[in-house]
Amino acid sequence: KLLEVAQKLRNFKEIRYVATSTGDHMIMTEIWTKDGKELTRIISEKIGSIEGVRKICPAIILEKMKK
Repeated sequence: KLLEVAQKLRNFKEIRYVATSTGDHMIMTEIWTKDGKELTRIISEKIGSIEGVRKICPAIILEKMKK
């Protein structure tokens, strides 16, 4: 199921990065939106509706310290 969810996330144009990982967050994504309202819509309507998604833990990056 994990890989099925990750594959579905790859299809969203707003998602620029998808990775599977170990630990509490099994899939991590990088999402670019114009504002918080759009981010909320994507999280609740698109990602939240994927079968197999149990929990979503958004985190906003404030500053990139190293590339």
